[in-house]
Amino acid sequence: MTVLPRTIGVPDVHDSALPPGRSAQVGSLGASDGEAFPLEESIRRTYRHIELAVREGTILIGHDGRVVDSFKVEQRLGIESGSLVGGHPLPDGWTMSDDECESIPRDEHPAVVACRTGKRVERVLTYEAPDPNGLRHRFRFVALPVSGDPDVAVDLVVTDYDRRRDSRRRLESQDTRFRTMTDMLAVAVWEATTSGEVTYVNPKYEELTGLGLAQTPDLPMFNLVHPDDLVSVMEAANDAVTAGAFQAHYRLLHVDGSSRWVSSRMSVLRNDDGDITGFVGVIEDIDELRRSEQRTQRLGEIVEAAADAVLVFENRRLTYVNRSAATLLGRLDPAFTTDLESYEYSSRLLDRLASIEALLVEEGTWSGDTEFTDLDGVRVDLALTVSTTVDDGEWRHVVMAHDIRERKIREAELTHNAAHDPLTGLANRHRLAEVIAETADDQRVGLLFVDLDHFKRVNDVHGHAAGDRVLEVTARRVVSVVAPEYLVARVGGDEMVVWAPEVSELDELAEQIVTAIAADPVHLDGVTYAVSVTVGGAIGRAVDHSDLMRRADAALYAAKRNGRSCWKIDHPPA
Repeated sequence: MTVLPRTIGVPDVHDSALPPGRSAQVGSLGASDGEAFPLEESIRRTYRHIELAVREGTILIGHDGRVVDSFKVEQRLGIESGSLVGGHPLPDGWTMSDDECESIPRDEHPAVVACRTGKRVERVLTYEAPDPNGLRHRFRFVALPVSGDPDVAVDLVVTDYDRRRDSRRRLESQDTRFRTMTDMLAVAVWEATTSGEVTYVNPKYEELTGLGLAQTPDLPMFNLVHPDDLVSVMEAANDAVTAGAFQAHYRLLHVDGSSRWVSSRMSVLRNDDGDITGFVGVIEDIDELRRSEQRTQRLGEIVEAAADAVLVFENRRLTYVNRSAATLLGRLDPAFTTDLESYEYSSRLLDRLASIEALLVEEGTWSGDTEFTDLDGVRVDLALTVSTTVDDGEWRHVVMAHDIRERKIREAELTHNAAHDPLTGLANRHRLAEVIAETADDQRVGLLFVDLDHFKRVNDVHGHAAGDRVLEVTARRVVSVVAPEYLVARVGGDEMVVWAPEVSELDELAEQIVTAIAADPVHLDGVTYAVSVTVGGAIGRAVDHSDLMRRADAALYAAKRNGRSCWKIDHPPA
């Protein structure tokens, strides 16, 4: 029988079969050609009961080829218990032969060969008693080298071949109906004798494992287990014999190296006397279900850890919130409680969903921004994404909410900075052009150019930092003079523009600006700056803004020629 990689060879024998003070050694896990990998003591103990029930006989062979201990073998041979210990695995006077009735020398006994070569040996041989009227048995011998034990070299499993053959014949005569039915099942089914040898597998089993009957190892619910799941399977097997059944979930190995999650069950078959007569196992493919559960679990963990708030409403009742949502709702509504069954969040959020209910029915999803107020009366801007399903008139809303207050603040700052001068805070050229474009074409407007007198001297004598501060103070004074509905913009180094729609007296406004600036010198860091401005302006229609600027600029230079700190307005002809 082929032994697959990653299979258990022969596990540890029962404790009572070992000399005092010596711990048992397990056969091989993932062994080939006699390599042995000891299992942990805890695993060894869980497997012991099933191992004893499965084996018909065990002989431990020392490094000198002599028997260290035996179990059940003398009973099968009908000789005195313990008579093999200290001697050759073949009892004195007994002979052995192969299927061709050829005599096999004692030094070719499977246990002796395994001891000599250090490799696994498996043979079917016939034992014959020295008495012509004595017993004659055919046995299957499986000799497995044992590593890490100074007293034991080989673990020999002895199976009564004739008994197994007769048992198989009886099973075959009774199993036709059973196998016909199991061949049609959607679950894998296998059957084994008390020695653990599998005698039947159905087509689903071959599909799951890639193995036919001839290639299937003994007790496949152990030998085809993914190594990472082996400990849990062993633990599930601990009480299988006494309980009469075994069940475990694990990854089943396929011959191509892949694996699938399965649910495996094994029942122990007993005769009327309570003796174990065999095993039957069922392996159900649950791979898709298990992986779906794992994906759902991972998704749940991701949702729970998400920075976005996730809420689920069913029939206008809140049924789920993640941690972020609990924090958000606790901040928005003092009535919030995590006892979702008794809490109906029927205020603003559900009202918002109700307002877009028709759209949700039609589209199934909706995204947009909405505004709430937290417990401190502070505005909270939320970006919402809503997914809705309606089943038999029952509503289910899945809402993702993200606090976008900081984003709104940054957007407002960016918008302001794009339209304003960073030094003075006045509108810039871009914003001035927008306001002019927004003004009705036939609206009567006034436009003023305000220019600081001799500003270059301030920069040259006191430095540009001082010049900037003087410019800031001057800009604030200009803003304080003009009406709130007028726009003041900085369009050059020391030049400002006042856009004054529906102005009644542009001369009066120009005079107020010139007077306000000249009346109060600027005091900075112990230095007094005598600041004055010259103003030039024009009145006309908004649609003629280019001509207005040209005329106002000309008026400004005319005023400068008149001695500065004055103003001049270009009035349209009557």
